[in-house]
Amino acid sequence: DMGFRNGPPKAGPWHHLAVVFDGVIERVYVDGQLNHAEAKMLLMHEGRPIHVGASEPGTEFLDGYLASLRLYDTALQETEVKRLAADEPSAEVLVHLDSAKLDYGPLTSWENHGSLGGTFVGGDQAPVVEDVNGRIAVSFAPGQSMVFTPQTEALSADFTLLLTLANPTSEPGEG
Repeated sequence: DMGFRNGPPKAGPWHHLAVVFDGVIERVYVDGQLNHAEAKMLLMHEGRPIHVGASEPGTEFLDGYLASLRLYDTALQETEVKRLAADEPSAEVLVHLDSAKLDYGPLTSWENHGSLGGTFVGGDQAPVVEDVNGRIAVSFAPGQSMVFTPQTEALSADFTLLLTLANPTSEPGEG
């Protein structure tokens, strides 16, 4: 719901993205560096699914690749985001997805190995697991998304979402 300052990260290479919301300010980090911060009112409703690859079914699709996703039940500090951009996580992880453990081909479901449990499920047009820039990744094309319903209680008001993703190509005029 908040764009990148000066456009999205450079297409091609993998990037570590973190979205941190502390109940008042939403912060976007790219490769451990603060990219954008803005006061927001994020409405989270208990029992509603989390969408990956789209804002909600049928709108604002991700056109890129996802190699990992982690969701924490707290707003991480900038020093922790920088550490996580370089290392493995040490904090309690609610959602942990790792594409390296997936089979190639259409991805109809993706088990969450975080403490919330549950499974991400693809719709009629499932994303595809393939090699991208030397990594096993989930490829989301326009129209493809996954929906997550946790097995345990929903998120608190504070959260951190970490992603490792890559844009497929540069658009004309992009760096």
